[in-house]
Amino acid sequence: MQGASKLYTKGRSENPGRGIIHPLVALAWVGESMGETQSLRDLPSGTVANIAIILMVSVLAIIQLKAVIQPLVIATLLFLLIRPAAQWLEERPLMQKSYAHPLMPYGVLVALLFIVLWMASQVLYANLTAFTDEVPMLTEKLSEKVVWFEGISLMGYSFDI
Repeated sequence: MQGASKLYTKGRSENPGRGIIHPLVALAWVGESMGETQSLRDLPSGTVANIAIILMVSVLAIIQLKAVIQPLVIATLLFLLIRPAAQWLEERPLMQKSYAHPLMPYGVLVALLFIVLWMASQVLYANLTAFTDEVPMLTEKLSEKVVWFEGISLMGYSFDI
């Protein structure tokens, strides 16, 4: 390997600890150790203990910082959800004018979100109003069915509602 590395290195001296290693040679050295696997049993007990301690401290930190980490994760996911649409809006000619602000696409997205939520609330309100108008008739039907159900006896058991 040393003879082959001299062909691909620049400024490498005879001492293998000095000089600049070409990226292809470095990748070849990595490839030689890629096939070797190391199990947990082969590690020294101190290393395993350190890994266990770090893992335990990390889990405890995540549990204790739940109030901080959870909003951060939600904000990151919202950003990843909004960013493609904002980037598409940024590329539009209207947003590339001199009077357009860099935050304008986000404002447009927030305005569209409020419009969609307002329309959904109007539809839900109309459906809820229609349902509340039918409540007296549905109450009568329910009481008829309850009376019918109370009269049924199944293997000596009756239903009391």
